[in-house]
Amino acid sequence: MRTKEVAAQLEKLPERSHDAEIHYVYYRVYLSGGKGDEKAKTSFDKSDISLGRINTLFIAPPHTAGSLKACIAKVEGLRVTQGHALYKDKDILMSDTDVITFQDKTYPGSDKGNPVALATDSKFTKRAQLTSTYTFSTADYKVLFSPTWLSTNKNEIVHTDGVIVTDVYMVIDSKGRKGFVHKERVSAFGMGIVGTQVG
Repeated sequence: MRTKEVAAQLEKLPERSHDAEIHYVYYRVYLSGGKGDEKAKTSFDKSDISLGRINTLFIAPPHTAGSLKACIAKVEGLRVTQGHALYKDKDILMSDTDVITFQDKTYPGSDKGNPVALATDSKFTKRAQLTSTYTFSTADYKVLFSPTWLSTNKNEIVHTDGVIVTDVYMVIDSKGRKGFVHKERVSAFGMGIVGTQVG
């Protein structure tokens, strides 16, 4: 009796539309050490095995660059770290908090001719905590001749390679930006950093 009820209910269900469009995010993975692009585990084109794609329905909300990066890393069997960077339009670094709307016609990685790129950087594996807040002004940038100095927020966790170059660390901050922070603003205590002085 129960199976007849279930069968009757199944007959009432609408059929899945065959012309329903599946939205994908196309991507490539670049490993550190200059190894170039790797074969994607979701490869679908024999003539371009480094190009992968993910159904946008598989990307967990909130739909941000961070969740897309985590999804790509999971599919590719990588551990997500702050050292991973996600790029759109070939060279524009995305912040983990950038919102992505997959219902739009175009979004990062919507075109297989312009995929997003996940770049791994295994050197930035040491965690450190910033000890002070400092905001660089435009005048500071002109004096330093470099836009790669980062403003700092006290207690922010950053990732670094642990190498001190002329009194600074190269770090990746919590927004995915890479730049210099003076060593006096970085606490190595309990974070696994062994500072190596260079220069």
